[in-house]
Amino acid sequence: MSENKFGWRPLLVACLAVLSIYFLASGINVVIAKVYSDLNTDVGTIQLSLVLASLVSGSLMITAGKLGNKIGKKKTLILGLTVFLIGAVVALTSSNATVFILGWGLLWPLGMVLIVPTTVAMVTYYYNSANRAIAFGVYGAVASLAVTLGPLVVGFLADSISWRVAMAIAPVLSVLALIIALGIPETDKDNRIKIDTLSVILSFSGLALFLIAMLLGGTYGFLMEKRPFTIGDTVISLGGISIVTLLILMSLVLIYIFFRRSTSLIAANKEPLLNPILLKNRVYRSGLIAQTILYLTIPAIAFMLPLFLQSINSYSPSQTALAMLPGTATLSIIAFFSPPLGRKIAPKYIITAGFMVLLLATFLIDQGIGEDTGNISLTFPLIIYGVGAGLVVSQIANSTLSAAKPKEVGEASGLVETSKEAIGGGFGIALISTIVLGVWYSSFVDKQLSLEGKELSKKERTEMVIKLEDEIARSDSVETSTYYRSLPFDIQKRFVTMDYQSGKIAISRAMWVLRCFILIAIFFSLTLPKAKLE
Repeated sequence: MSENKFGWRPLLVACLAVLSIYFLASGINVVIAKVYSDLNTDVGTIQLSLVLASLVSGSLMITAGKLGNKIGKKKTLILGLTVFLIGAVVALTSSNATVFILGWGLLWPLGMVLIVPTTVAMVTYYYNSANRAIAFGVYGAVASLAVTLGPLVVGFLADSISWRVAMAIAPVLSVLALIIALGIPETDKDNRIKIDTLSVILSFSGLALFLIAMLLGGTYGFLMEKRPFTIGDTVISLGGISIVTLLILMSLVLIYIFFRRSTSLIAANKEPLLNPILLKNRVYRSGLIAQTILYLTIPAIAFMLPLFLQSINSYSPSQTALAMLPGTATLSIIAFFSPPLGRKIAPKYIITAGFMVLLLATFLIDQGIGEDTGNISLTFPLIIYGVGAGLVVSQIANSTLSAAKPKEVGEASGLVETSKEAIGGGFGIALISTIVLGVWYSSFVDKQLSLEGKELSKKERTEMVIKLEDEIARSDSVETSTYYRSLPFDIQKRFVTMDYQSGKIAISRAMWVLRCFILIAIFFSLTLPKAKLE
């Protein structure tokens, strides 16, 4: 399909669609307190709806990518936008928590599942060579812009008017995308494609269990049992092994069966949900791994730093968004303007350079958090982070999906989005949050015991860490927690400094984990082709 005939209209539709999705998804974090207060519920209920949304969106991407090949990408996008619009309206007009969970936890993520891999596949379908790289750069920049501006705009409007009005911007954008989408041509489709129901169940169940395991990792531990797993009042004993380990094993078994099922379908001359041969494509596989690590790094940093700023400096959501703005704004600008570099420099080298700059940024961010309370200077480190992430964003999607054959684009884009949501976003945030919070609490307890001159057994120390974790989770603030009030007065006076130092140690430890992942991404980026864009 030539892009000259239809211009940039398909890209405009794709950008409006992802803008509405990421605006809604990023904006909710700013107004959670207002939402549960307005619906007369608690934060746990709202978090449940967010977890359900992650499960739905992360587990069905592959199926959605296949659907676009079967009925056409335009039709799939219109269906996704319609479901998304219904879900957003249901959530934003809900009068109680149950209706909100229906709209937010189920309906709009179902729309997202149809929209995201379809828009990626549409960019691949409608544009070629350098124009495709430019289109992917714009697409990535728009998504980053939504994540940048979403919290700021939603936070301001929520304070000025209401959270419902603030979040209503997303469905308005989806309506605009729907109207323009009606005027673009349908893509090639193959009605003979059969979507295997058992494969859908296996892939959904395997990925859902994996995401659930990641979400439980911080509470129960990833390998050894941090605390007993209970259902109601019944304690489930696993001999010291964490329930998370069992769930991960079950997830891997289901995913293995899924691939075996795919192989057997191919042997019977039937259509699999995902053709395993796609993963044998070296270029696609390398790009997939590098892109997954990129989208593990971005949300990990977006989680760590706001948590630190809000916990230590008592930043409000809008202050936090402004503090992170140098990074997110730079990322958007670089992603928007750097795609044409692929004509002069092979995208492989741009991606590798971007990851190297990201690696440098992790050290600068570490140094930007000084040793003393309040000694934080993150503007320059975040600009460097934005440059590195923006360079990779501008080239990685095109480099990855261009390696797939035209008939494989639907499932290739579905797998890319699955890896971003389930492995990058789901696993990444769960892993980093477990490291940050675990090290943070452990370091604080160690400092407390050192000041008190106490020595505890490993079991007693673990119990003390769990008590601190639970008390803070149940309290509106650290200062109102029972744990804080039980501390000796001299430790209460030094609490802020101890908390700051413990948080710095936690972020430093998490940064080392990110550096290991980034080094892996650099290795795989070096295996990409050396060709420049035509």
